[in-house]
Amino acid sequence: QSNSDGALNAQIKKITGTQNDLRKLTMKQMASLLRSYGMKDKQIGVLKRWDRVHVIRDLSTKAASDGMGDEMERFARGEKLRLSDQRQNYKERIQEIWRRQIVALTADAGNEVAA
Repeated sequence: QSNSDGALNAQIKKITGTQNDLRKLTMKQMASLLRSYGMKDKQIGVLKRWDRVHVIRDLSTKAASDGMGDEMERFARGEKLRLSDQRQNYKERIQEIWRRQIVALTADAGNEVAA
């Protein structure tokens, strides 16, 4: 049983990755990251743990979307699509599938008539 627990823990580490997991950073490490983004110690000092996590995530996401390309991108989150954009992508995929089906069916029907 402990062997399967070890395998599960290894799999979880592989998924989350310690370097990308803001939850595992100490308060000092988060303060250092925030300083590297240009925040003052006075501003950092008033932030609680989870506020620091959110600020780091927001700043790294903004830096990634601006194309800064620094090592902080590992904390960034991808942009979520709006529902209308998801719906539009879905419709485009469905139309492409439908178009391919029509082409395939008309090609098959043309071969049957010729035979």
